[in-house]
Amino acid sequence: LYIIYGGLSMENNNNESMPFLEKVKYFFIKPSKLFQEPVQKSDYAISAIIIGFLSVFGEIIQSPVVRRTLRGTLNSANTVNTVRDKQLVNSIFNSIVNTVTNPVATAIGNLIGILILVFVSSAIYLLICKIINADIDYGKMIIIYLIAYIPISLRTFFEGIYTSAANSAFFIDNRSSGYISVLLKYDLFKVWQVVILIIGIAVLGKVSKKKAAAGVVTWNAIGLLFALLGVVMANAFKAL
Repeated sequence: LYIIYGGLSMENNNNESMPFLEKVKYFFIKPSKLFQEPVQKSDYAISAIIIGFLSVFGEIIQSPVVRRTLRGTLNSANTVNTVRDKQLVNSIFNSIVNTVTNPVATAIGNLIGILILVFVSSAIYLLICKIINADIDYGKMIIIYLIAYIPISLRTFFEGIYTSAANSAFFIDNRSSGYISVLLKYDLFKVWQVVILIIGIAVLGKVSKKKAAAGVVTWNAIGLLFALLGVVMANAFKAL
């Protein structure tokens, strides 16, 4: 927590750093305080480091369980008849799984994915801000999204700890059910992210929270709709 809130170097009116305990309090009960002062350059780096650490740690710590689960899933899906060919296919499957779940590959892939997500999502929300007449530039939108992404990285962190401790890939196993996979992502952490996005856009964009909420909630509803439609289409292709 010290790293998270100490790193968000918003300054108060006296140009002094906001006390640590206040940052902790405001992040949970009044995030608008984090956006009421000029954004510092260090906010980008610190927020990115926090997100990267939590996400990468969460993914790496659960990688052994994920590896075992994926191996079982792929091997059970192997329908090759001859023993020799079946062993060859299993060997290929296992090599792919080992590569994908390698800690280094996991870390690099996760960081690249987050980097792309931040820039693309920030651009989309910037467009939404233009539609609702919010006075925000791309730089401000990036810091809003970075801060709002911290709850999602916390979810990954806790998923990793749970999966490792319970030695059960609950979150992985349920990805086999497309609808459950989609709906599991719209949890309290997602709501937390949406709330921070609304507050950040409202404060930095100088618009009402109703306008900010309309834009953010509408986009997330569209995202959920497309995700569910994707599952419907995938199930339809499987049935062919």
